[in-house]
Amino acid sequence: MQDIPCRLCGGKSTEKFHLRGLQGIDITYFECINCGSLQTQEPTWLPEAYKRSHLANADTGAAQRVLGNHALVLIAAKVLRLQTILDFGGGDGLLCRLLRDRGLDAETVDGYSTPT
Repeated sequence: MQDIPCRLCGGKSTEKFHLRGLQGIDITYFECINCGSLQTQEPTWLPEAYKRSHLANADTGAAQRVLGNHALVLIAAKVLRLQTILDFGGGDGLLCRLLRDRGLDAETVDGYSTPT
């Protein structure tokens, strides 16, 4: 068992479980004792995962998930009275575009994909 610092708050994160990821890479998951976030070990596999092209090219359920997330984000934005939203890891930017179409100030950031 190992501990790492939380990438969100800097608190102590303890090892919770392991899963096999892309191309058989074993990934360790950690939970922060301070803020409760769940995160992986340093994600060294991202360049390999995204080097071919956008995930949407091979992911037939991507649009359906975006529509579901869109509904949830709209509800959360209304309840919490949010006007500005950052979609971190937003892929091709579809969720951001839909949120903008609903009048929210939405931006997307993704180091491995280009919004289209």
